[in-house]
Amino acid sequence: MLRVLVVSNIPTPYQMDFLDELSKHCQLKAAFLWSREANRDWTLSEHPWLTILEHTDDATSKQKFQALLDELKPDVIIVGGYRLPLASWLRHYATKHKTRYFYWLEKPLPASGWRILARKLIWASTLPFAHGVIGIGSEAVAAYGPYARRVFTMPYSINEARYARRAATPPALPLRFFFVGQFIERKGTAELLEAFASISPDKAILSLAGSGEQKPLVEAATAKHAHIKLMGFMEPAALAAEFSKHDVFILPSRHDGWAVVVAEAMAAGLPVISTAHTGAFVDLVAANDCGRACEVTAESIRAAVQYYIDNPTEVTRQGARGYEVLVGSRAKATRAVADLLNMLEG
Repeated sequence: MLRVLVVSNIPTPYQMDFLDELSKHCQLKAAFLWSREANRDWTLSEHPWLTILEHTDDATSKQKFQALLDELKPDVIIVGGYRLPLASWLRHYATKHKTRYFYWLEKPLPASGWRILARKLIWASTLPFAHGVIGIGSEAVAAYGPYARRVFTMPYSINEARYARRAATPPALPLRFFFVGQFIERKGTAELLEAFASISPDKAILSLAGSGEQKPLVEAATAKHAHIKLMGFMEPAALAAEFSKHDVFILPSRHDGWAVVVAEAMAAGLPVISTAHTGAFVDLVAANDCGRACEVTAESIRAAVQYYIDNPTEVTRQGARGYEVLVGSRAKATRAVADLLNMLEG
């Protein structure tokens, strides 16, 4: 049986879906450098394959990694970031022990000027020395492909069976819109609130689940507008049941390497409003007519919302279409695992 070590920064609910499925088909160890980071406070269940290193210094973490490596003797190491602490050390270990080594990478952050050149120099001096790059979406594959020996598309994936499905009937007004994410500038929180402030309460309701530095903006909007509701941070199990209580998902991000919440909304049968800067929206939604694109402006967001107010039957049609797209893609954990193992064993 194939022995696989996966290394990343923090454990997340969607990684648990993927790794739990992977553990059924190989000997797996998943090592995370930290248990959590700001605005990501999930309570996740324990798993026999899961290790949290709580990295503070390289020397201590090397000892912990070495113990894992000695125990597993991996055939494959997959590392979620070329800039992670000890990523280079793990690559040298893989070279010494003839272990296949892959990076698992989101599309790069926006950059300009000298930063673009510096980043490309890093890629040229790093990526070719791995066996390949597993790209989280088509944009990641396009970015890293010229520097990698081989590329393989595998987005973050979920167990779609955990999500309740929205009723397959056209919604009545007011339509229920749902945002899930960090309340930060990158997610377009302020523009989203501004858009809904000018929408009639009898036409649409916006619920926001999450936390972050712009929470005071959300609290001020909810105090002023009865149709804008703050749900706070939600644990994964509660969130999986919450999507289906809404009609349309909305995420006006300025940048999202993937955005698993898009796939979660599709699993619940919701159409998605998002931007061309959101990986999952580009690959799953925009390419398959199961949502509506917007820019990160109040006017553009408002227009996308109005489309569904004026065309409620599209909520049902696009939602059903989105579910079928999701379960037929590698954003579904069982398919992602099967295709990854075929690649690794091929």
